[in-house]
Amino acid sequence: MTVTNLKHKLSKHMNQQSSSATKTLNLLSIGQRGVGKTVFLAGSYIELHAGFTTERPQKLWFDSHNGQEQEKVEKILNYITQTGQYPPPTMKIADFNFSLKRHGWWKTKTLCDFSWWDLPGESCDFNHPKYQKLVLSSHGCCAFVNAEALVNDSTYLPQLTQTIDRVAAIASLVNQHNIKYAIALIFTKCDLLAPEPLSLLQIEEKIQPFLSRLDAANANYQKFYSSIPLVTFAGVPQLKPTGAATPILWIVSELKQLHQKQPKQDLGSGLKQHIFSPVQQSFIFRQLLRSKSLPLMLSGMGFLGVLGIAAFFWSVEPPTIAPKAALDTNSKIQAYEQLLQTDPDNFDALVELANLRIQQGQPNLAIPLMEKLVRQEPERLELQLNLAQLYKLTEQLPKAESTYDRVLLQEKDNVAALVNKALIRIERGDRQTANRLFTQAEKVAPPNLKAKVRDIAKNSLSGRE
Repeated sequence: MTVTNLKHKLSKHMNQQSSSATKTLNLLSIGQRGVGKTVFLAGSYIELHAGFTTERPQKLWFDSHNGQEQEKVEKILNYITQTGQYPPPTMKIADFNFSLKRHGWWKTKTLCDFSWWDLPGESCDFNHPKYQKLVLSSHGCCAFVNAEALVNDSTYLPQLTQTIDRVAAIASLVNQHNIKYAIALIFTKCDLLAPEPLSLLQIEEKIQPFLSRLDAANANYQKFYSSIPLVTFAGVPQLKPTGAATPILWIVSELKQLHQKQPKQDLGSGLKQHIFSPVQQSFIFRQLLRSKSLPLMLSGMGFLGVLGIAAFFWSVEPPTIAPKAALDTNSKIQAYEQLLQTDPDNFDALVELANLRIQQGQPNLAIPLMEKLVRQEPERLELQLNLAQLYKLTEQLPKAESTYDRVLLQEKDNVAALVNKALIRIERGDRQTANRLFTQAEKVAPPNLKAKVRDIAKNSLSGRE
């Protein structure tokens, strides 16, 4: 698909969009260090911004809200001009916020805003706390493969396994829960390969196992071949992109079309709609870390956390404590307690210590840790739901119910809070309120879970739960 065709497609689907109706699309980038993610973004920007003036604007172009993004890109381009080399691999997570704009007959329209997260290769890891948040906030992702290394370096494909596993894991989750998500598979450094079609055949042969996994997950993906050579013109080194912007134009167009008739939903919100309990949410990332095919078998975990609680969130690496595997549980507890003495608000340490206390059957000791986490981030409902479960485990029903009430004040249709509050109402002899809460929970539950809510209500109200 060409840039011209994509521009036409974008205009068709966005003709009625105004800048006031836009919402930011979050695009995740996945790829090893040095694969060319930063060069790809710079090349895309150059291609759509080249020749732009206020008198003769492009039909479509990237713009930034405050000029900061343009400064970031200009810094990359200045490095190329001064050194005659591609920029070094990204050393820290950086975000670029752009607007995709279209010049019409009478005025300029903002078709959408999007954020591009440029990550160091080693940060593209489900163990990385920041990366976890970016994954759950994303609406789509760009996965990068070094085409030149894929074809010419026999050691590259095994190195690519982690990238493949991460993308396939996301695709599997998206498929299982019918989430609207798009994946652009971008082969970089194609300008270093022999002319087509031989190179395309070689790439296709090498990448078939990966494509089979995406196809098996019914992934919404498209392949792109990126060529952004570094050339010298009039003695000045510069990038010469050809079709570099096509992947971003495609993924933005695809996401706008997918979300055309309903509010945009990121990956985390999509999973939340399927009523993963806080316990189950932790297992999402545990499965992402452990499984290549990501079957995500959650049967036996209980429903809405009703049957108990095992661990919070996802696994995080223990901060400044080494190495985790070598420590027994008591040593870990001691290490985290020492860390919290010097850094009492360390979020990761609080989470890990709470997990360990629960594993030892000491929920009463986990409660003050969870209460502190809730105070740190009161807007995160999963924290409050976990705290409520701990109150229930320790038979502090008034505190549990008031916590569920706080959740419902923030999100009146939170099914987990509605069902758990109903169960507490039954325990306290208020079957009328419980019945009303169950009815509301069934009404707002996703179609595939309405029957489960109904069963819990029936069993609980009849005294069999």
